Amino acid sequence: MFRIWFAFNIFITIIYGHIHQGGLLPALKYIHDRPILSSNKMSIINDMNKKFLITYHTYMPPGYLVTSMSKSEYEQKLQTIIIDLKGAKHEELDLTIERIFHEYSMNNIQIFVVLPNISQTHLSELKQKKYSSQLIKQFGPHLDLDHGFDELFHIKYQSIHTIWNKYKVDLYQITRNSK
Repeated sequence: MFRIWFAFNIFITIIYGHIHQGGLLPALKYIHDRPILSSNKMSIINDMNKKFLITYHTYMPPGYLVTSMSKSEYEQKLQTIIIDLKGAKHEELDLTIERIFHEYSMNNIQIFVVLPNISQTHLSELKQKKYSSQLIKQFGPHLDLDHGFDELFHIKYQSIHTIWNKYKVDLYQITRNSK
């Protein structure tokens, strides 16, 4: 009986300790550590004063993982705001992005969206044409136990690479389109 208990606990530790929501921590580290480059390879973080992180269909990340602990004047001016949409409908994601752009229309802002790859179609379904999304990077493994198995049963003849990419978390940057 002890062996079964021990094996079960090892299995659950691997699933919930590393694979389930496992891509979230590397994505947060990426946001924290690296400035995002503009299309001409210039750092655009130098002129930012607000950074928004929208988490969608993931757990709410601890704020200290994306905020700077630096005492420099520049780092203190850069404010990171985390918006947790939990399992909201994609219309709520759309309205949240629209609201941020509306409320901070005169500010220099960056908006990042972290979501499981399985939910990435929600970004393409956004009805607002005022902004666009760009995939920055994928982080894995990320087993979305809330939505992941629905997709798994619909996969038929896809390559292993395509299946593997579905079990990652995606980091997007949302940019305002020119008027």
